[in-house]
Amino acid sequence: APSSKGFLLREDKWAYIQYQEDASGGIELFDMEKDPKQYTNLADAPEHQATVQRFKDEMAAKLREVRDNDLGKP
Repeated sequence: APSSKGFLLREDKWAYIQYQEDASGGIELFDMEKDPKQYTNLADAPEHQATVQRFKDEMAAKLREVRDNDLGKP
């Protein structure tokens, strides 16, 4: 089972979830048009690897942006 610390990116077609900041806890990818209840994880499907990589890159950039903000700094 995935760990509890998940990060979600959502587009009209896709829901991408990665567990842990480095995705070491797992990745899930769901086609929200064909599978809105998120039953079928497509993250390991060869035909979706480019989509998974795009979301991984976007997530890394978002996490860097959050870490680099000045919230919480004196």
